[in-house]
Amino acid sequence: MGFGFLAPLLLGGAALIAVPWLVHRIRRPQRRAVRFSSLLFVPAAESRVIERHRVQHPLLMLLRMLMLLLAAVAFARPYKERLLAPLEPSPRSTYHVIALDISYSMAAGERMAEARRRATAIVDSLPDADRVAVVTFARSAAVDASLPYPGDAESGSPGRARQAIDHAAPTWESTDYAAALQAAERLLQDGSPAAVARVVHLVSDFQEVGMPPSASGWRLSSRIALAPVAVDVDIPANLAVEELVARPVAAGQVQIRARVRSWAQDGERSASVKLVADGEEVETTVRTLSPGSASRIDFSLPWDDRQPLSGYVEIDADGLLADNRRYFAFNPHRRHRVLLVRQPGALSYDRLLEAAVPAAADLPWRLLSVSPPELENRLDDPPRIVVAANLEELDRPLQEKLRAYVDGGGRLFLPLGPGATSTSINRLLGADAGVELKGLRAAAPAPASPARLAWVDLGHPLFHPFRSARFNDFSLLHFYSYHLLGSKPPAAVLARFREESGASSPAIVEIPCGVGRILLWAGGIDPAWSNLSRSPRFVPLLHETLRYLAADRPPRPGYTVGDPAVLPMQDQDSPAPWVIELVSRARGAVSMDLEPGSSQRLLEPGLLRWRSASDPQRQRVEAINVDTGESDPARISP
Repeated sequence: MGFGFLAPLLLGGAALIAVPWLVHRIRRPQRRAVRFSSLLFVPAAESRVIERHRVQHPLLMLLRMLMLLLAAVAFARPYKERLLAPLEPSPRSTYHVIALDISYSMAAGERMAEARRRATAIVDSLPDADRVAVVTFARSAAVDASLPYPGDAESGSPGRARQAIDHAAPTWESTDYAAALQAAERLLQDGSPAAVARVVHLVSDFQEVGMPPSASGWRLSSRIALAPVAVDVDIPANLAVEELVARPVAAGQVQIRARVRSWAQDGERSASVKLVADGEEVETTVRTLSPGSASRIDFSLPWDDRQPLSGYVEIDADGLLADNRRYFAFNPHRRHRVLLVRQPGALSYDRLLEAAVPAAADLPWRLLSVSPPELENRLDDPPRIVVAANLEELDRPLQEKLRAYVDGGGRLFLPLGPGATSTSINRLLGADAGVELKGLRAAAPAPASPARLAWVDLGHPLFHPFRSARFNDFSLLHFYSYHLLGSKPPAAVLARFREESGASSPAIVEIPCGVGRILLWAGGIDPAWSNLSRSPRFVPLLHETLRYLAADRPPRPGYTVGDPAVLPMQDQDSPAPWVIELVSRARGAVSMDLEPGSSQRLLEPGLLRWRSASDPQRQRVEAINVDTGESDPARISP
């Protein structure tokens, strides 16, 4: 128990209580002037007389003195101490979390050893009453030693924390400070009493890459103190393979383009750059790099376009080994057969599609143009997609065969043109399709009144590549004529026309048929009907339509360590399960037993291979690499 003042010097103001006493002791007398005739010509003289008398109003004076005294005491801010707990320290006085950086930059030189030493020193300095946990982090965070919890007497103890620190080792992942601090905050909020103090000790080399702009909106709780511990250990100059791209340049040739950077601050560095493809060393070259500069190195490889090509580019050992090797993978495209049904007299329709879907090596389709009579024989060996602008040239048996092809899993693309009639289309779709052609919106007399493609379903896979603000505006597509559609489930409207009057009509409709599907464009691609074929949206929209119907997505550029590897789903082309293996430098080829469609985090660089158990020719290889941003030595202030 105790009493005191937060600002005792302000008690000096109590001396002002003397002022009321002086004021009450001094008063000026009031005198009545008496006029005498004999003194009228004497100059006037002012006389000041001050007399001291007894205090006339003592209660008023005391009240004024008391007010000044209370004001002085209030400004001095008195307080009273009261002990709420025993004098001995509480067994849960402070809870600590040591967040230990294990990103791959910590493998440089003696950084990891120094970080373990700093973390151990923190544990050794804690009072006996404190409790401590250890969180190791890189791109993600993990609790290696927890705070106290019932059933484990060692939880939260210094011994458990030292054991976790001794076992900490650098990973292949990059740094994310937000993930570390969020994990520490959850641990302290969930596992510590409300009354204890809480501290997070962040032990790291504090690289700038670990604090991305996306983390700027999050803040550590104000109830948790942050104690940064910088690991300042210089390392030798670092070189890194920071980019690797494989692309076809000619028939049977693939170019491997690498970029090697020197992160040295001074002095030129010589780098020996080696290309290894499919397990064999192909070529080695030497480059001299200036401080902070990068050099591009091109290799050329022969390639059998029926098999995947994979390998890596590697440079000599230096102060940081994790970024000295970078993997690449190049896979042959699945060349789906697409049958384009020619229409008599519709040369613009045929030529537009053939120009937009060329027979290029980097597209996953092979477009074959057939006449309506040839279509029947081609359906015996089903293609992946059939494209037709109208069905007038197909007789009733061929239309029924086309519908059977779709019901069995085929894909039919109908960019309806001027020759399409309601009778033939409605007969093919059937009453259960949910779509009915109701007529034709005639061409407007003036180009000033077209319909616009005012709404598209950006959540549908067909429009996923157009979701960004730069590409999601289709309002500049003008349609002067189109087929009027009525739609209901199971048909799904993916886009709509909007007239100037406000009326709308389906523009793109997807129709499920059996295990296949039909995609219908009500506006077609005829240049007399719209400006679609003259728009920059035409080719991308056509390619995404074919890609969606073929159930193919563009190949991903590869994985970064820490990404989830999403394995392909089974489909009608590959009913058998996938055989999956991970090929890494440390462990070689390791089989992965996963269900199709499941995922698993990739924890080391290498190559991810999978193939169909029933079709060895159907296989893919994906590269897994470290985040090269971790190589950048730029620091942030702790």
